[in-house]
Amino acid sequence: MHHWFVDLILSFVSTEMLNTMFQETEIKLSSLFSGAAPLTAVQLLWVNLIMDTLGALALATEPPNDGLMERQPVGRKASFITKPMWRNIFGQSLYQLIVLGVLNFEGKRLLGLSGPDSTAVLNTLIFNSFVFCQVNCLMHLTETHYGLL
Repeated sequence: MHHWFVDLILSFVSTEMLNTMFQETEIKLSSLFSGAAPLTAVQLLWVNLIMDTLGALALATEPPNDGLMERQPVGRKASFITKPMWRNIFGQSLYQLIVLGVLNFEGKRLLGLSGPDSTAVLNTLIFNSFVFCQVNCLMHLTETHYGLL
């Protein structure tokens, strides 16, 4: 049971780290270069609430795997977050930064938005894209296992 629990915790921690790192980076870069953040505090709180709930549900409903008991135990001095986990966290963060950065800085031109409500439409699209990126990340990170992450 120990290996299964460690896998669940590692999946959840890597998902939370990705969410936090990305949110901080996106808000800082957007505020620095455009003068305004595309996501409001309420939107970020909603995403955090949704992602934490979905993450907890995904972890609670994943059944133990019989193959887990065949693996070697994790040592006390082993790194909690492995190099492949860091690679996945930074890779997903970079992907999300590129997608939402392009939308934030070039979205109006690329999508042909104009008019008085174009900023509100673009910010709605950015928020929806952000949520889809987070759900995509959650699905990928909860399917991985320790050592393969």
